[in-house]
Amino acid sequence: MKKRYSANFIFILSCAAFSFLVSELPAQSQKIQGDFEKKRGLPEKHVLNTMAEKFDFTIDPPQVLPDGWTLGLSGASRGGRLSLITDKNQAYSGDNFIYLLKGQLVVASIMNVFPYDEVDISFYGKNPAASSIDFILNLYDGSSRVGLLESTHGIESNEWTRCNVKMKVPAEINKKKFSTARISLKSNEGVYIDKIEINIIKSGEPVKTEPAEKEEAVKPGSTKTVEVLPAKPEKPVTRMRFDE
Repeated sequence: MKKRYSANFIFILSCAAFSFLVSELPAQSQKIQGDFEKKRGLPEKHVLNTMAEKFDFTIDPPQVLPDGWTLGLSGASRGGRLSLITDKNQAYSGDNFIYLLKGQLVVASIMNVFPYDEVDISFYGKNPAASSIDFILNLYDGSSRVGLLESTHGIESNEWTRCNVKMKVPAEINKKKFSTARISLKSNEGVYIDKIEINIIKSGEPVKTEPAEKEEAVKPGSTKTVEVLPAKPEKPVTRMRFDE
């Protein structure tokens, strides 16, 4: 006697087979952010406006941010500036570019990351005087930040120059697992930035590390891992605030 299968059973079996085939395919690169052509306004009483006033941080134009980005402000942001500049004759691409001095410009979206992923960041930068830009990959377990990776890139030209930063995601950090990440960038000396693209590449290859004989200063273009200690501060400190 031949067995008969219901249409629902055949449908479920087909979905399972498709899911298995998709899981066997190599993971693809994921684009996170592009240009600064779109902008968004902040309500007058938004917390970022309050923080900016507290730390004498200038948002120019007032209450306007590039779409897809937010700000992280703390005491280290004092006297800084984020300018969204509209000038197609000066921009590398499109009409808009930004100037960032202190503070942290943060990708608004939270990303899913896995061990051995590679974060590839390309952008165009310039500055009349030599400066640098720091890229920070904050790693989270749920809502708790368990550690971060930081990469510094030098900006030494007054002309738009293409720059590239790569950060390899470890299996764990501070002996803790993580599942999500957020990228931010800052410049203590100030830098112009345009056409930034952030990609997560699913490489699946282990991080190669070699024990260093002695600690060396971090050079432009290098990457360092920052250990986050669990100890609590003795005095209240101003914490970075994100617009989520």
